Amino acid sequence: MWSIKQDYHASGAIEVFETEGIPVLVVHGGRYPQAESDDGRSTRDVPHILISVWGGTDNETRFFSGVSVSVMGTWHRGFRRAMKVFEDVVYGGSRREPTPDA
Repeated sequence: MWSIKQDYHASGAIEVFETEGIPVLVVHGGRYPQAESDDGRSTRDVPHILISVWGGTDNETRFFSGVSVSVMGTWHRGFRRAMKVFEDVVYGGSRREPTPDA
């Protein structure tokens, strides 16, 4: 069972789960909290899937602007091997339709 490490970055987490032995961390875009398993593993140390959901708020209305999926691999010479698998993000915009009176 995985859970979000309760520290300063915890608010960036949406969900964490494991599928076929691989941890999947779902976060708010631009945030990267750490998740830990009951057996002591951590997303800081083990390969995992990172799903970032991009969006925000505008006058207290939440909006969605995209999603990206990355595979976070092992560490090599001080750098984490990572590969972006999918991205569909509208930077500086949103997927909201304008209201008819706008």
